[in-house]
Amino acid sequence: MQLYPVRLGITIGILWGVSMLLLALLTGREYGSVIFKLISKVYIGCGQKNILSKLVCGLYGFIDGFITGALIALLYNFIAIKK
Repeated sequence: MQLYPVRLGITIGILWGVSMLLLALLTGREYGSVIFKLISKVYIGCGQKNILSKLVCGLYGFIDGFITGALIALLYNFIAIKK
């Protein structure tokens, strides 16, 4: 069985991007503020200033998740054991 890197990348990208967007939206209510501060240092432009900076969090999350998912699929396909 082989994994499709683009499909897995899009799937993980959507999940991680939505998670980052929700975290950015909920952090204003003191939920997840510690982890959000850490993430906002890594994702430049991600912040609590306005809705655009919160959308940047989601976009960075999607890009990060897409790259990670594609790399996982490529690595999985590369080390697959053939019987």
